Amino acid sequence: MKFLFAVALMASTQAPPAKQVAHLLPSAHSLRCVFDSGWTAILDSTRPWQMKAEQPINPEQPTIVEQLDRKNGRARMIDPDRGGSDVTLVKQINQLSFVDVAPLGVTVTTVFDYYAPGTQTFERELFAIQTTQGNVLPGERRPFISTWYGHCRVLW
Repeated sequence: MKFLFAVALMASTQAPPAKQVAHLLPSAHSLRCVFDSGWTAILDSTRPWQMKAEQPINPEQPTIVEQLDRKNGRARMIDPDRGGSDVTLVKQINQLSFVDVAPLGVTVTTVFDYYAPGTQTFERELFAIQTTQGNVLPGERRPFISTWYGHCRVLW
């Protein structure tokens, strides 16, 4: 009986494993990101938030972030939907954010320096999220917010 109590006590006091910091972002010069799940909410006067799930973005058309210039806070982002643009790079602890201000809205892409589940041994991909707040969604003519979740791989 004492043995079972000791095992139960040990199991209850052990903390879950901490997220492992990848330490890949400080030296990264280029990232390849795929956002494969997300949603869009349309701001509507009759229903403030009409949320709809979106189809995954084609992984063959990734978002590329390159020319990371941490000193001057600049980078170049190439997105399959918006094309290429110069973006603002914001350094934070264990993450980099890229802010793209365009006439139709603002997109913030954040890459976290933590491994995405199941990628620690092979691809070594990092968590990422991309949020767009826009004043007109094509075909809707109403303001919207869109959030995508995915992962990025350091290219070099």
